[in-house]
Amino acid sequence: MEASIFVIEAGLFAFCLFVHIFLWRRNLPRNQGPTLLAIFGVPWTIITVVFLFFLKTGRVSEYVCSLALLHLSLSSAYIFTYPALEGLSPSLIILIFIEKTKAGLTAEEVIRRFDATLLWDKKIESLLNSGLVTETEGKLRITSKGKLFIMPFIVLRRFLGLPMGEG
Repeated sequence: MEASIFVIEAGLFAFCLFVHIFLWRRNLPRNQGPTLLAIFGVPWTIITVVFLFFLKTGRVSEYVCSLALLHLSLSSAYIFTYPALEGLSPSLIILIFIEKTKAGLTAEEVIRRFDATLLWDKKIESLLNSGLVTETEGKLRITSKGKLFIMPFIVLRRFLGLPMGEG
């Protein structure tokens, strides 16, 4: 694979990331997953269409195919990592508490300051907005879309022999 493919993909990925940041700062989309898929998927689709319809043979074809696969790989990794970036991390919150005090905190002081509702409210709102759960009569219920979303994770955890519902 030629180095120029990496340079072009770095530029393409940076452009998609710029569009993502620009849109999020202007108006946070209600359903972020499909929006991210569109932002990063449109360039991949264009590259793939060019490959399939216009460049079926030769060195250029290999070049475009490599570019499409690299963009798909990077974009997929980013999109699947984004929920972790978006959410509030308990570890990060604790580190910020400790850093702000300069003198340090005891574990008990950290626990007293820590408001877990900060974490849960955002996550529940995100699940509702994405259509993975619904709320009826004050109770959250998983949707068919939510079941489809968690299935690969359940299968992987079973395959790895990890217990369900734990770390």
